[in-house]
Amino acid sequence: MLRLACVAILVFWPCLAIAQDSSAQTDGQQEQAQSADAKKADLKTADLKTAWAEARELLAQAKRIRDPNEQSASLHKAVKQYEACLELKFSDDGEKHRVIREVATAHFELAEAYWPRSTWNIPRGTRKQESSRVTEAREHFSRALELFTQAAEYWQGKVGELPTDQEEACKKIISAGLGFIELGTAESDGAHCRAGIARALPADDAKKKEAVQAAVVDYQRLWKAYPKMALGQYSGLSAAKMLEYTGEFAAAIETNQAVYKALEEGLQAKQSYVEDLHGRVTDQLMSCWNEVKVGEHAKAIEAGEAWLASETSTDGAEVTWEPQIRKRLAMAYYRRWAAAGVEKRDDKDRQRALEEATWVADRYPGEVAARFVLRGIAAAERKMKE
Repeated sequence: MLRLACVAILVFWPCLAIAQDSSAQTDGQQEQAQSADAKKADLKTADLKTAWAEARELLAQAKRIRDPNEQSASLHKAVKQYEACLELKFSDDGEKHRVIREVATAHFELAEAYWPRSTWNIPRGTRKQESSRVTEAREHFSRALELFTQAAEYWQGKVGELPTDQEEACKKIISAGLGFIELGTAESDGAHCRAGIARALPADDAKKKEAVQAAVVDYQRLWKAYPKMALGQYSGLSAAKMLEYTGEFAAAIETNQAVYKALEEGLQAKQSYVEDLHGRVTDQLMSCWNEVKVGEHAKAIEAGEAWLASETSTDGAEVTWEPQIRKRLAMAYYRRWAAAGVEKRDDKDRQRALEEATWVADRYPGEVAARFVLRGIAAAERKMKE
């Protein structure tokens, strides 16, 4: 028995030794792995600021590029860099959600590069006619909306609901500091994303009507939440624009007029914002009144002439909106003149339409509306001579 036991020990001892050695190696590897993980975590913390700064720089560079294709490629790099930041370690939740909001902004910028907002009013075709750039834009709007929503929900929890009293609301906003800025940006840009998604959907998409309504509701919510702030009134104008887009002109005019009244009553915002809002709401009202289905050209003319007669802003708001207002004026005078019939036409309307359309066409040769007015008047004059 003793011999068998000794044999057994001799046979199994090497295995026991190997097992013990293997166990010791495993413990050592675990310690090394834990040490590596700790170093990796430290590295991630250190790398966040660098990666974040690089992402910001890439985005800034991309926004300076004028060529659409080059800009899209550059924005893709910025988006990729920003998305990589989400994998790194954050010092706190505030930092995390600031990065999330900036990643959303990068996607938003890329979506608008693929499909500029200046082209949103062009009627959308069917799904078969859909442009790949619009499809790409819709995907980035969707990702941006997802991230903006995350950021907004976090900052909403930090800032809390605003009091109905405007003075108290302002105090709370000021005390919230960065939190409110982040919240306002996330909420307003999130609403713009909803609008982008809605407009990007093909005309025959079953979800388009629902998406448009969701954008209107989002804008109206912000308009009511911040009635004395520029953010609220810009949201009101955006809601009106979406209503105009769907052909709900009466509702669009009513919303625009409510914004105009709020501006007249006073707004807690920089003068440059107030002047920009005045130009924007005048432009939108004139656009609605000039619609063939509405046909209130006299109101459009009155609003446009009043805006042009206003004092020139030191901040240059008139420089920004003057071409738009003059274009709307040219169209209003022309349509009133054309609708009157040959015998009842007022030559003053024709003359003012010519003046305004020429002013715009000389400075912006590619402006379609101005050229339309000029060609329309020329064609009518030729017909009268025949």
